Amino acid sequence: MRRIFTLAALIIVLFQGCGMNTVRLENNYGIKAMQMNLNREAEFRFRKLIEKDPSDWAARNNLGVCLEKQGRYEEALAQYEAALEIIKTNRGVEVNKRRVTEILEKND
Repeated sequence: MRRIFTLAALIIVLFQGCGMNTVRLENNYGIKAMQMNLNREAEFRFRKLIEKDPSDWAARNNLGVCLEKQGRYEEALAQYEAALEIIKTNRGVEVNKRRVTEILEKND
């Protein structure tokens, strides 16, 4: 219950941010939710961003991290690949993709 209250307080603070746009707020909210191990909430936020803008490579990367935390490696890999289709090259996304690929190869 305390975590929900903390998250609710965080939402209020985030949405009262200093002129931040809603996309950035939504992304920050998803990241904070993930840091609090509220992975389903984080997943919802990142999917919402992708629904609004399918070319948001950062949201796809963050969703991949969230899915990876849940042990959903194949779904995470798909998000990292989709992010790289958009941005072409990004060290962080490439590292994430490599890590998940190695996990999946070990599990085969």
